[in-house]
Amino acid sequence: MSEQSNLERYRAERENRESERRTAIVDAAEALFLERGIVDTTMMDIADRAGVSRVTLYRYFSERDHVAYMVAGRMLGQLAAAARAGVPPGAQGLDATRAGLIALVDSFDEHHDAHRFLVMFDNMILFREPAKQWERWYRSRSIRAASFDDAELFPERYDPDTANRLVALGNATMGALGRFAMQGELLTREKGINLEAQLESLKDLVLGYFDSRIAPHATVVGEDEL
Repeated sequence: MSEQSNLERYRAERENRESERRTAIVDAAEALFLERGIVDTTMMDIADRAGVSRVTLYRYFSERDHVAYMVAGRMLGQLAAAARAGVPPGAQGLDATRAGLIALVDSFDEHHDAHRFLVMFDNMILFREPAKQWERWYRSRSIRAASFDDAELFPERYDPDTANRLVALGNATMGALGRFAMQGELLTREKGINLEAQLESLKDLVLGYFDSRIAPHATVVGEDEL
């Protein structure tokens, strides 16, 4: 085996170890954030749960909020994937978006923790001055997740009114699911509200708005019209 091949193998193995360690840290942080909340979790807690030293932890993440951003990005990715999984093969544009919204509601039980964490995270960053690169990174994912703006599945671009309504509906749906994740058990126990019935009502509201306010007025536009 040549010296070049040995070097390439060494680099690949090192990159794999680095990726595995980073993933293990994010896994540990996610579990702690869900157990204790973000603000009650320290970097020492994360290092202990991940089985690494603080020195090692700080090689990957500059502070706890940095790790929280990574967990939030992961959660948004899970929800976006759940939405895409509900899109029938070949469906695009508004048909795909409509199906994705419903899939997001239908997958609530499976992704309960993701919705709950994102509420905690959004509440945390209201009172923080995050690093600009983290904020841009997260906001770009938030918008894509909320509007299901996926160029591969949804290549069409719409007029500004339609685009704004899609983002608003995506945000409203995510917000409602987040509140259900945070308060659903409490409402069921103390007020007798049936969560499954609430989810069905949410779907009715989403579809009603989509079918009456978005789909009939949507116009596909070209790049030069944006």
